[in-house]
Amino acid sequence: MSFSKKLALTVLCITPTVQANKLEEFIQKIRETRKDLTELTRDGIGNTKPCTEYLNLTKKVLQGAGINPHAVEIRETNLESTQHAAMPVFNFGNTLFLDSEKLDTLSYSEKVTTLGTEVSHLKHNDLERVFCASLGATALTIGTVSKALKKVGRARWIAALGTAFGITPKITHALYTQTIGKRADREGLEVSGCHTCIQESIPYRLKNLNPENSTTIRYYLSEQELNNIANKYSGKTCHHHAQKNK
Repeated sequence: MSFSKKLALTVLCITPTVQANKLEEFIQKIRETRKDLTELTRDGIGNTKPCTEYLNLTKKVLQGAGINPHAVEIRETNLESTQHAAMPVFNFGNTLFLDSEKLDTLSYSEKVTTLGTEVSHLKHNDLERVFCASLGATALTIGTVSKALKKVGRARWIAALGTAFGITPKITHALYTQTIGKRADREGLEVSGCHTCIQESIPYRLKNLNPENSTTIRYYLSEQELNNIANKYSGKTCHHHAQKNK
């Protein structure tokens, strides 16, 4: 089911005044609004193409993940001071944004697997999944708590909203931790199909994504899990390393 229909159905559940026969009209309005906001945001993030080297490498990773490169826009980001700006690559609105300066500091193996991780997020539409999970959890919690506190009057909405916004982040965090983060970590490594790419990427990932003194380690694979993936591809190599080892 598309993002628009999921959102429309959720709103219908929590807003009874929206009539069923207005669903298609409602969906269309959401599509138009989302498209306008997405285009505006994407242009603000960046609207130029990266260098040919990174453009071709990104297309190669997309193909390795089973995605048609022509179906995804690839742009150079111009962000300077946001959370996303600290990342060499991120996605938004079916667009991959690259920071060439940060990619320049990585080895070939680190570039491929970093691109692979973000391509996995794009492939599975993870931004939408997290958003829908948060929205659904909020709506469910508000409805449940409000019903339970029906006799309290208006105060029930304060309690319901407080509970919703307290529980929703935890549900979204659990969803991300248990499925999205680790899956993207795994697929990001495996898209290379190369033992050397995976092995050389492990120290970078442990240092930047899975630091031992940070709670973010819960989002990604452990060192043992990363090494298990590398062992799975023992003896396999990509064209880049095959040529390099000649």
